[in-house]
Amino acid sequence: MLQLISFSPTAIGGPLESFEPVQHRLDSKSNYFIHDYLKLHGENIGRHADLSKVLTYHCDSGSFSISNEYKERLIADMVGLAKDVSRKLPNAVFIEKLCDWYRNATTINKQSVATDVTAHLSRKGNDIATMIMEVNPDLGRGSKKLKVLDIGGNDGKLTSYVSASLAEASGLYVEPYVLEVDTETGWDENSKTVQLESRKNCGSVKKIIYDGTNMSSGKVAGSDCANPLVEGGKFDCVMYQHSLHHFPSDGVQQYSIKQAADLLKEGGVLTVTEHSSRLSGDDIDLMHVVIELYKKLHEDPDISPAQLERTYNQYMEAETPANYMSQERLIAMATKAGFTPVTVTPTSPGPDNAYSINFVKGDQKMIEKTRQLENLLYPASTLKADQLKYQTTFIPHLTRSNSFS
Repeated sequence: MLQLISFSPTAIGGPLESFEPVQHRLDSKSNYFIHDYLKLHGENIGRHADLSKVLTYHCDSGSFSISNEYKERLIADMVGLAKDVSRKLPNAVFIEKLCDWYRNATTINKQSVATDVTAHLSRKGNDIATMIMEVNPDLGRGSKKLKVLDIGGNDGKLTSYVSASLAEASGLYVEPYVLEVDTETGWDENSKTVQLESRKNCGSVKKIIYDGTNMSSGKVAGSDCANPLVEGGKFDCVMYQHSLHHFPSDGVQQYSIKQAADLLKEGGVLTVTEHSSRLSGDDIDLMHVVIELYKKLHEDPDISPAQLERTYNQYMEAETPANYMSQERLIAMATKAGFTPVTVTPTSPGPDNAYSINFVKGDQKMIEKTRQLENLLYPASTLKADQLKYQTTFIPHLTRSNSFS
């Protein structure tokens, strides 16, 4: 059941953001970062569930799931190591503990699972496309195609599914692009198992590599064609899917959103999915690097702790610190860049504590107020009651009382 309810702007960051983040920020590049993290956060009352999310996120593979009891053993051992010594322990000690814990998981601690990654990406792409069309159902009207830019879209697999659903919803040809820096980090390891087929009314994803700051520096990978961000005309939609927090400072984040606004047509849609400020910057830094460690362990269970430590150091040097985005801060930055917030989702209960906010470029009054939301949903809608990540609530000016399944 999807319910759309009008609420006051003060509600954003109220019930949806009720947990105050820990304000202290550690040095993620320190040789004692994990020890300092566990001392600071492990001794905070009420943070046990968050520690579990951070230290065991993606420890499950595509073929097995590790039991909660065994995950609890890792948390207890790691926190105990930091608590029971009179001196700081280097990161290598904790990385070796994580490595041993993973290797010593037996069939008793594991449960076989069958993950359909293609179905997951298809469902997620459908949901994101629905949110986009929900903001402006007239997107692309008067044009023959929609242009979509996914900033930080990695391998473009999710971008492809979003674009295919947008093509179906709008009836227009969709031209998708991914904007990325040249990096060896691959966030969604599962998507490597997905083989994309040619899509009706949807082009293949083109990757634009840029310097991480100025979009005009971009160049389509494997091509000598002009930078489409400068000479290819305006875009209809820009996406950030868990990528905005990777920009190294508030200023660079703000600049990126401003450039996104410059790329969009009037009435164009900006959709942003981010980690809630329930997770601190320390949490996100550590959660991201343990994803890399588990990825290595999934690929090679016999990898040495020394090799894992090298992976850890390389990642922390190149990819941190992360800058999480509270809902209030994201709305303030987007509004400053000329966007109007239209819909917001609650923070999801999953390990990433995700939320989405969807914006329109310009004044919301330009969007038709009498549109029928039922027409935006697919017959086999994947917006279900348990998918809180994509259950939207309208921000005032567009009031709705519709309720449907």
